[in-house]
Amino acid sequence: MRQTPRHWPPNFSNRLSWLFWLPSFFWFFVPFPLGAQEFEVHGFLSQGYLKSTGNNYLAKTKAGTWEYSEAAVNFATNVNDEISIGLQLFTRELGTLGNFSVELDWAFGDYAFRDWLNFRIGRIKNPYGLYGETQDADIVRATVLLPQSVYFLALRDLLISFNGIAAYGTFDLWPLGSFDYQLYGGSIMFPNSDDSSIAYYFESEAYDPQTGVQAFELDRVKAKWLAGGALKWHTYLDGLVLNASAILLTGKGVGTISPEVERTQNLLGKTPDGWTNELIITFHETLFWVASIQYTHDNFIATSEYARYSGTFEMSKAPLIPHSILDQDRWYIQLEFRLNSFIQTASYYSYLLDNNDQRKVQSGELDAHSAFMKDWAFSIRFDLTESWLLKLESHFIDGTAQVYAIENKSSPNLQRFWTLFAAKTTVTF
Repeated sequence: MRQTPRHWPPNFSNRLSWLFWLPSFFWFFVPFPLGAQEFEVHGFLSQGYLKSTGNNYLAKTKAGTWEYSEAAVNFATNVNDEISIGLQLFTRELGTLGNFSVELDWAFGDYAFRDWLNFRIGRIKNPYGLYGETQDADIVRATVLLPQSVYFLALRDLLISFNGIAAYGTFDLWPLGSFDYQLYGGSIMFPNSDDSSIAYYFESEAYDPQTGVQAFELDRVKAKWLAGGALKWHTYLDGLVLNASAILLTGKGVGTISPEVERTQNLLGKTPDGWTNELIITFHETLFWVASIQYTHDNFIATSEYARYSGTFEMSKAPLIPHSILDQDRWYIQLEFRLNSFIQTASYYSYLLDNNDQRKVQSGELDAHSAFMKDWAFSIRFDLTESWLLKLESHFIDGTAQVYAIENKSSPNLQRFWTLFAAKTTVTF
């Protein structure tokens, strides 16, 4: 069963104690010759607040929630001129996700061979879109929430990193400009996979808001393999960047059919011989790709990204638990402007269309607003000091495609038009 959410204020003395003992851990496990090297220590602590009208989003936001916290600490050092190593530990609480469990976010060794060819091995950050490698770094953007159509917070642990190997580099093609590339392969690891965001996604899909029945719960999730790449073009036009990235993965989840579904099947006399309540979900060639464009001029930044999600989820208990299709279009347009060293503003329009749900709308199975989500967001950032910032943000939303019914059990009829207010403060070191 999923852990009961913890409430504000959190007990930081227990949950963040690793910030104090981690340096000793690092020195103990790093080979002795590294003791002569200098290493950098950085990190951040952040606390957010979310308040919505109409629907709960990511947490119990209709009542207002402080269950939006993040913290990380990272270490990096150069072993010699060619080899560097680093790692980051990360923890978060976002509603029922995270619960302040400490995870190894990334940890890799880097070998710099040439400008055009370098290698990484270990747990590597995923170059998904423009912000995949920096999505946790509040300091690099003005918004509290990145556009949720492309950077959905509830799917963070799917897209943040992977275990494997990567080749990357930079090369110039005069007069076209310069190109950065990455090619990689490996597999995604899901610590505490029964409480992962992927498990929660499927459990939300399995929840029927009209009957209150949870068809199944996932006990574990495992990716079999992953392959991907990214290409960023710094064009000849100063400030204009084009980017493309793609991730292809396969995997499976193992879950348990609920007693309510079993009883219904028994009453209908449809229980086959050799029945077990184990459910296996096979992820077939799930593909995430993103095309991006960004233009920077002085204090102004304009960004747009389009993402396409596709794949098939095969259910071992079909047709009792039917097969599912991932077929989604996601995009946003964002404008940012820094007024001065103290204030930065941003606004974006984010759009998500679930084509599979759209087909269900057309057949009368779902309400029309279940298939899309349109989000106008307005943000303001205050740099209080060099290491401390505060952000305020408002969202005006039409649609519920990315609102989990499982978070709205007390209000099964989701509201089409709703708002979300977000505030967040972050200290970096």
